[in-house]
Amino acid sequence: MSSNILIYGATGHRFLSGCLLANAGAHLHLVARNSAKLEALARELGAVWTPADVLEDGTFERVAQAAPRVLDGCVYAVGSISLKPLAHDRGRFDARLQDQCRSR
Repeated sequence: MSSNILIYGATGHRFLSGCLLANAGAHLHLVARNSAKLEALARELGAVWTPADVLEDGTFERVAQAAPRVLDGCVYAVGSISLKPLAHDRGRFDARLQDQCRSR
């Protein structure tokens, strides 16, 4: 049985591990502000998506209506995080991680 996972902040750098969930057979429902990036990512992962900004009123209610009725997990990865050790080599790190996710 596959897991239903709801992911907020799906198009940010912290979400890249979400492709591992997709490759593991999880059914993903992605949420992010940037609808163009969100749609492209969702199509690539075979996921369902809802464009939304968590700072806008009614977002969580709207997403709850669109998401699966039963969830096995929720990832809340909105915002930014400063990873100082990776800052000098972030481009190579991001590219390698994306390649790993696509090759699985």
